[in-house]
Amino acid sequence: MKKYYLFFVSLYLFSCDDLSIDLIISYCSGEYSTANVLTDIDENIYNDDESVNAYSTYSWTTDGSHRILNGNGIPNHEVGRFPNSNNLNTISEQNVSERFTLCPTIISESGLEVVGQQ
Repeated sequence: MKKYYLFFVSLYLFSCDDLSIDLIISYCSGEYSTANVLTDIDENIYNDDESVNAYSTYSWTTDGSHRILNGNGIPNHEVGRFPNSNNLNTISEQNVSERFTLCPTIISESGLEVVGQQ
């Protein structure tokens, strides 16, 4: 029980004022919510790695029920040399747009289950 209390206190302390955390928590049918946790990120960073030399652009936002990732697929960190003999691809921009729930569920306490297997 202490873990749950600490989790919700942490969410409250690090939350943004944009959305009501009580509203998000009431939206979630389970015990967990990641509402207002790192949902206000907007970055545009130049990656001068020899295989990249391009801007890494990405953002994490929320619509109240989902965490939304948008970006251009360019890494914001050092990478190995591309292309190379094992990977002939070059690093290039691509559209990245994904949505994740703000209300995750635990599928395994042990971490041994694999998603999609029963």
